[in-house]
Amino acid sequence: MSTHAQPDPANRSAIQPDAAVPLRAGGVGIEKDGRFVDWRFIGAGGVADVFRVQDRLLGIDLAIKILRQDAPSGRQAMLNEVLVSRALRHPFICPVHDVYAGPHGFGVVMDVLEGCDLKAWIQENAGHLHATFPARLALIEKLADALSVAHRRIIHRDIKPANIFLIDGDIEQPLIMDFGLSLLDKPALQGSKAGTPAYMAPEQHIGQTDAKSDIFALGVIAYQLLTDGRHPLGRPARRPTAEDWERARIAPPSEFCGLTNSAHDRLILQMLRANPTERPTSAREIVGALRAAATAADKSMDAANQPTYETIAVPEGTYVIGSPPNAPYVSEKPMRRIRLSAFRIGARPVTNADYLSFCRATGAPPPPLIEDPVFGRGDHPAVMLDWSEAAACAAYMGGRLPTEAEWEAAARSGPGLHVFPWGDDPIAPERANADGTVGATTAVGSYPLGATDRGLQDMAGNVWEWCADVYDERAYRMIRDGAADPRAPEPSAGLDPATVERVVRGGAFDSLPAMCRNAFRHRAAASAKRRNIGFRVVMDAHEE
Repeated sequence: MSTHAQPDPANRSAIQPDAAVPLRAGGVGIEKDGRFVDWRFIGAGGVADVFRVQDRLLGIDLAIKILRQDAPSGRQAMLNEVLVSRALRHPFICPVHDVYAGPHGFGVVMDVLEGCDLKAWIQENAGHLHATFPARLALIEKLADALSVAHRRIIHRDIKPANIFLIDGDIEQPLIMDFGLSLLDKPALQGSKAGTPAYMAPEQHIGQTDAKSDIFALGVIAYQLLTDGRHPLGRPARRPTAEDWERARIAPPSEFCGLTNSAHDRLILQMLRANPTERPTSAREIVGALRAAATAADKSMDAANQPTYETIAVPEGTYVIGSPPNAPYVSEKPMRRIRLSAFRIGARPVTNADYLSFCRATGAPPPPLIEDPVFGRGDHPAVMLDWSEAAACAAYMGGRLPTEAEWEAAARSGPGLHVFPWGDDPIAPERANADGTVGATTAVGSYPLGATDRGLQDMAGNVWEWCADVYDERAYRMIRDGAADPRAPEPSAGLDPATVERVVRGGAFDSLPAMCRNAFRHRAAASAKRRNIGFRVVMDAHEE
């Protein structure tokens, strides 16, 4: 369907030309209005109806936008569209060919465009932010590039998603449309308060408009693109005012999308400054900033093919695992003294930002909750990943999942027999995210009072953590004192790996305090994808 305008339920499916009057021009016979025939209604806009017609002279279909009789003031806007189109040539600015003045009224002649506007695209692609992130960034650059050309002659004054058409619904083929509010060669338009309130810069509300007003509107669109449709004001009033923008504390886009980096945050928040003198000086500057951010990101990936992930050394030595005879859970008994080779363990669980680096490098899909405003935040633990996905990411990061013995030894803060990672004091809200006090994940490292002596964060609560071992309730009973680097044997051949239960340790945000003890053993099917299971990475000391 063509979305020059939105469909109208009225029955306007066809208009036949009036009786033709022969007209001669340059010796060529052309009937009055006979050039455009087979008028078919395809949509309605605010002040005009759009028809698909056949151009008999050129043998092609075109679109003609006819001003409705109840909107005579739109005539000048339509003339402006033609003048702007003639003055500007850019692949992302919609061409308007000519004025139409015939028996059907006054209007403009345009190409027939099949597709949808950006407003519809954003709605249709809700929940697919990460999959479409590169195309969204590229769109912002394309729109800024088109405005940099337009601003040589005009100011649009009504940049918004509904005025950005996507050919064939393809975000890579945008066209800025509806330049009807634009005026040629007017660097500043004083007195006019025209525009769409949700996208209007504060100065437009008092009739002061220049190119930086378009930059502000583009900033609103950029924010929506990189936050899955969120408006910078959250849920603004139907007609936000200049005061709303001046009082607002706008959250950086990265709070809603782990792929958005600090350079994107700075640029978009600068575009949204209430004071126009604090915005980028031109649309061309925005293009340069986006390209510089992309180059910096590429160099960063070249310099380090894996995310920065701090690990903490656990020395070779003798460690105690398990619980004493009076412990209530049989699976934790007996206590065993074991030998472990030196290893390094992640100072924190793997985050969404870490995991997305793995996704970009390998093509793996992002975590299912990556679009969630809480569970999907970049500094929260990566969750909803099964055991094999966690193991694959750990291997990409240069390590592996910890064995159950390694995990417990690291959690005990050294050779001691502490109940919790921080010691023997009971669990409390300031030490761990557990017992439903928060109800969701929190940013890793949010509980420094709950760290181990070595500095390991979140070993209790927040998320359960996958371990390498197959779960066996008798595992500690089968370990001999003095055993070196114990690990449960892998399942017999022929079993479906997805049905095998693997060890998870540490408790989660919804776990009872007893489940967050260092010795508590738990399990989950290897195929389980749960919002309360994450993982951390271990690296063998000889691989440093």
